[in-house]
Amino acid sequence: MTISVLIVYRDDVGSPGPTELPLATAGVFSRYWLPAAATLGCVWVPLFQGGVPVSRDNFPAVLDELRRLRDHFAAQTDRSFADVRERSAWLVRELEKIDPRTIAELDIG
Repeated sequence: MTISVLIVYRDDVGSPGPTELPLATAGVFSRYWLPAAATLGCVWVPLFQGGVPVSRDNFPAVLDELRRLRDHFAAQTDRSFADVRERSAWLVRELEKIDPRTIAELDIG
């Protein structure tokens, strides 16, 4: 199983960006993302495991948590974090490109 960000854009804006952004496999998510989210006091990220809809109003809060995780992973020097560092940085870059006003639905899980 894979944890992904699924995006549906509003009909009046077409599809200005990606519709699926893979975050991590379930195993990697449990091993790296969840412990880091607990350490950082993240509220949204633990919900990704079971799947959660994210409103446009909550998109900035989710993006903020993902930025904090990216920074946390970037500070890890252990080689086992290499893939997680890369994936978290990529995910934040991709989400920052999206204009929240174009989103009709956003689900993560």
